[in-house]
Amino acid sequence: VGTSVGPFKTVQDVQIIDFNLDPSASFDHHVTPHLNNCIIHVHRGGGFVNGIAVEKNDVLHFDASDPLKRVVTI
Repeated sequence: VGTSVGPFKTVQDVQIIDFNLDPSASFDHHVTPHLNNCIIHVHRGGGFVNGIAVEKNDVLHFDASDPLKRVVTI
């Protein structure tokens, strides 16, 4: 997001974002239009992602190719 660029390079376009939320906070992330997958890794804490309970080290994959499923609620 924004104009920050790091040393990580890929062959395909990717978007890597680190969200840190306060307890009981939530956020809606809209998957970038030209991307069709969303992989979420919970590296600390726990909570819910699109209503699915998650905890530390869980990994979720969402197929964002459906225009109606492009919002991830964290």
